[in-house]
Amino acid sequence: MTEPQEIAFQNWLQNIRTSDLECRVGRHKLPDITDRRTRGYVVKGVKYLERDCLRKCGTTVTTYVDATTGLLARRAKTQHHYDKGYLMPREARTGKGYTKELLAELRLELIERKQDWITEE
Repeated sequence: MTEPQEIAFQNWLQNIRTSDLECRVGRHKLPDITDRRTRGYVVKGVKYLERDCLRKCGTTVTTYVDATTGLLARRAKTQHHYDKGYLMPREARTGKGYTKELLAELRLELIERKQDWITEE
């Protein structure tokens, strides 16, 4: 990472909501398909399943299923719609996605935010 990228990354990391960070590290917690919170509708033979992340990060995941076969439909089988601030800003990106080192930094930030550590002597 270049110095400007590192500065942008650290600024984002310090300002990202904890719920967003939990999802960046541990993936979204989605309701099951039959859960009452899952919205479903059919358009032209495709069943759309819309599920909001239970961690309240603001992400909605839409899955497209062929109504006849049950196969995932279309090229975009699943789409994620994110709240502002969830994604790493463009100026912090390296083009390599989240490397294991970046994920480690996210994990350490989450650990730092945990307030109720029990220390055994």
